[in-house]
Amino acid sequence: MSKVHEKKSDRDLLGEHFSTPNALRMLVVTMSDRASAGVYEDKSGPRLRAHVEEFFSDSGVGVSIESRILSDDAEGLRETLEQAKRDGVHVLFTTGGTGVGPRDNTPD
Repeated sequence: MSKVHEKKSDRDLLGEHFSTPNALRMLVVTMSDRASAGVYEDKSGPRLRAHVEEFFSDSGVGVSIESRILSDDAEGLRETLEQAKRDGVHVLFTTGGTGVGPRDNTPD
């Protein structure tokens, strides 16, 4: 007699692997010359973070989210991405950027 296995949701599967002491580590990176210089407030990074927090709020998944604001500088982004990899970040989001132009270094 074979058992019928109930398909688990992605959040259920994540909850089996990530708990509060062993959190799913995320990094939100906003790319903006003006926000990094304090000319205006970053709105996209905090909004993205709020959506992620809301998504995981009742999931049982332990989540740790850090945020950074960088200028539209390719080298700074490269260093941040490499450090995130070394630090064991599981998920990295990028937002912002100058739009299509020579200083647009925000990855898709």
